[in-house]
Amino acid sequence: MNILSKYKGMALLPFLIFLLSCSEDPVTLHQKLDQILKDDLKFMVAEVMQKSQNKFISAKPYYAVTDFKIFKGDTARIFKAYAKVNFYYYKGIDVVQVRKYRYDTNKLYWDRYYKKLEHKVALD
Repeated sequence: MNILSKYKGMALLPFLIFLLSCSEDPVTLHQKLDQILKDDLKFMVAEVMQKSQNKFISAKPYYAVTDFKIFKGDTARIFKAYAKVNFYYYKGIDVVQVRKYRYDTNKLYWDRYYKKLEHKVALD
C-alpha cells in the first residue's frame, strides 16, 4: 500500500462533509420558513399601520401555508422547496396578500419571488 492510496479516502472526507451540510432536512426547512413568515407578517402589519393609523388592521393577523413542496432530483439542485402563503391582516377589506417562496439550495435561505394582493373570493 503506497502513501497516495492511504490518503485518497481522506481527501474525499471534506467534500462529503460539505455535501451533507448543504442538504437541509424538512424540519429545518419548515423552521426557517416559519421564521421568515412571522417576520414578513410583522413587516406587513407595521407598514399598513403606519399608513392607515391602525384603521384597516385585523385584531389577529395571521398567515396560512396553502402549498408546500419539497423537490427531488435535478430541480433540487437549485431549489429544494416551494411554499405558497396567504397573509390575512386587513380588517373590513376582502383582500389577502399571496406570496410565494422557494428555498435556494446553494444559499441555504428562503427567497421571496412573488407578491400580490388578491380578493379572498377569488381564492375560494
